[in-house]
Amino acid sequence: MPGHVHEGLKDILAQRSDLVLRLLAHALGRPLSGDLAPLANELPYIARTASRRQPAPGDAPDAEARVNLLRVDLCFRYDPDTLTLLVEIHRQIESGKPWTWRGYWGVASHVYKREVKLLLLPLDGQVLAWMRDHARGLLAGIEPIIFDPACLPPIEDLAPVRADPQWAVVCMVLQARVCATESSARLLLGYLIEVDEPWSLDYARLVMSALPPEIANALSRDPELEPEITDFERAGWLYHRSLEVGRQHGLEEGRVEGRVEGRVEGRVEGRVEGRVEGRVEGRVEGRVEGRVEGRVEGALRSLLAVLGARGLHPSEDELGRLSGAPLAALEAWLPQSLVVEQVGELFA
Repeated sequence: MPGHVHEGLKDILAQRSDLVLRLLAHALGRPLSGDLAPLANELPYIARTASRRQPAPGDAPDAEARVNLLRVDLCFRYDPDTLTLLVEIHRQIESGKPWTWRGYWGVASHVYKREVKLLLLPLDGQVLAWMRDHARGLLAGIEPIIFDPACLPPIEDLAPVRADPQWAVVCMVLQARVCATESSARLLLGYLIEVDEPWSLDYARLVMSALPPEIANALSRDPELEPEITDFERAGWLYHRSLEVGRQHGLEEGRVEGRVEGRVEGRVEGRVEGRVEGRVEGRVEGRVEGRVEGRVEGALRSLLAVLGARGLHPSEDELGRLSGAPLAALEAWLPQSLVVEQVGELFA
């Protein structure tokens, strides 16, 4: 579930596509030329339009919601290589996400008719390790670019901060829970608090929210920073941090991932087991009972998203076969969904 830090970083990168290009260059370890043109609002609109249709006779009441509406964080067109770059920002481990990313990649490939690259930005060291150890294998054939914040230069003096404060904030937010130090955070916060700009306090809030508790707590007790932190509503960032901690605990204690709209009901004593006691709304055919941490449902929704974007809507019988298929079959059908002319060809 997106939080304050996720949305703050996303907002900066949406306004400064040149910073996304710099991140991509650091991830690849080589300089890049060309431009990134935002497509942030186009892909979700196309996916929603493709997934909307009049319910067929016999459809369940939620038939229009069966196709996963794509809400990729950021989408760009990169020239001169003429490829589409999808950017996903993550601060939590969500085991069902790789199947959603497959859906993004498949629909973008079909819509834009060009090569698609997926750039993953982890905001936590554990998330980075999970992406490397698990997500990469689930994304075979897509070859995602997994960003390592350690490749960014540390903030050691004010010269680069003054030169481009937004870049410094992006670096700190990405490094905060991976390799940031108290000294670098103190240096950046000191500048943001002192500079008289309309954006400076918002960026200071964002940095404080991104930092791990031990660093944030130490800075909040600093007598040189305490008055300024109070001035920019320290309670505000503490509130956002408490939300982030609560979401993390909810995830660790049994949050069911990879569901339509990410909505999970029936969290009983912090555990959602995908059973009758923990009903999940918006499932394909009304019920997917927590198979393999939501991977089956995620794969099915990605497959339906690609088919829906291409104008291929399964019949009631075909939808029944898709919904009852095992994970291995869904994985095999996903790349075929980009080229088939009829849904029935998947079963041939």
